[in-house]
Amino acid sequence: IHSHGAPFRPEYALKCGLEIHTQLNTKNKLFSQSTNSATSLVDAPNHHTSYYDIALPGTQPVLNLEAILFAMKLSLALGSQVNSISQFDRKHYFYGDQPQGYQLTQHYRPFARGGKINLSKELDDIDESAKEIGILQLQIEQDTGKSHYTETDKDVITLVDLNRSNVPLIELVTKPDFSDIKQVRAFIKKYQNLVRHLHISSGDLETGAMRVDVNLSINEYARVELKNLPNTSSIINAIKYEYQRQVELISVGDTSSLMEPETRGWTGSSTVKLRSKETTIDYRYMPDPELPYINLAPDVISGVRGLMPQLPDDLESSGENLYFQ
Repeated sequence: IHSHGAPFRPEYALKCGLEIHTQLNTKNKLFSQSTNSATSLVDAPNHHTSYYDIALPGTQPVLNLEAILFAMKLSLALGSQVNSISQFDRKHYFYGDQPQGYQLTQHYRPFARGGKINLSKELDDIDESAKEIGILQLQIEQDTGKSHYTETDKDVITLVDLNRSNVPLIELVTKPDFSDIKQVRAFIKKYQNLVRHLHISSGDLETGAMRVDVNLSINEYARVELKNLPNTSSIINAIKYEYQRQVELISVGDTSSLMEPETRGWTGSSTVKLRSKETTIDYRYMPDPELPYINLAPDVISGVRGLMPQLPDDLESSGENLYFQ
């Protein structure tokens, strides 16, 4: 199988959605006063951490309200419905770079639902004259630390850097509205442009400020999640490869492996199975007992709406070119 494979064929329909994690460039982390900046993430390991960031027992979270402001700006720009009440939940799983043993996210009551990004042939180089990509939800969550792997003569050593731990993220989940590569590429570019225009994130894939996971299926078989996609070319090539892999299985009648959801990684030339896809019950979600609900007064939402800049689509239609290089 070649990642650049044959073109997509109508008898093998691609159904694709994206999960995009965007680091917010707030001054401080999500639940602590630790510094959050581009330099703090590449500084000496574990230098920009608080007792809470490293999960010292007894430490408690204090919500950074700047992250709420940034989330609201993005939600309004996407036409999403900001929920007047949202909450943080614990998503339990164990990994070395997740010192709490859980991640704080918004499973039961996310920050916003709905919304869309409109793509057009004229502005976004897609084949259709217009294409709407729907948004399922936006949720605020904390980032994990980062694992570094070092090989020795005898073993592989994992080093953990918690500078990134507890950096605020927005996870945006799209509907499975993508049916070809051009739409995916255009959406990512447009979303990057939007978060930069709003000054809430650098949107850079190369630095990890924006990370994209892909969910796809062919002909309504089980969903496959693609992870470890460091840049746009990797995202595109991984989709092409996985499409071809599944088409070949379907064409010879070997569909048993496509019946159950799974998570696959991208090696740079092929996708490889990482694990069977976790279900909601595997994470043992529970409302966080230490954080109150985010309860937004109506005038807060309208007040932020009044501060919103003119959006890129509106400026594009007026003849201004806002795309960042």
